Amino acid sequence: MESNGFDNKMMEKQNVQRARFLARETLTLLGRAEKELKRARNWGIYDILGGGFFVSWIKRNKAKKAESLLVEIKENLNKLQKLVKGISTENAPRLDVSEFQWFLDIAVDNVLTDWLTQKKIQQSLREVERISTQINRLLTSLQ
Repeated sequence: MESNGFDNKMMEKQNVQRARFLARETLTLLGRAEKELKRARNWGIYDILGGGFFVSWIKRNKAKKAESLLVEIKENLNKLQKLVKGISTENAPRLDVSEFQWFLDIAVDNVLTDWLTQKKIQQSLREVERISTQINRLLTSLQ
């Protein structure tokens, strides 16, 4: 029975170390996603002011980079959820812009389509900031 208690403590310690590693990795990904979303947002402001096709295209590329990072973040959150109670992947940040909306944003390229896309980018940015705060709190509690 002694060794069983020891094994449980070792497993618990390994889980805490793994959770810390995943939390740090997730924070790095969140920082990169935030950077790309801010770039997309900045290009979006320029687009609303009449940037045109190429500006819409650049904005889309920045947002797509962020979107791929958000997929990685969700995967990390899924792993963290298995190790730590209180982590939910239901509210994982995502960029909720459909391919059709991107098409409209680039092809139609008017203030309305630009504003709608900008609104989604802003929402994703807020979600990234919220999850970053949550992961920072988790990391502090794991120290």
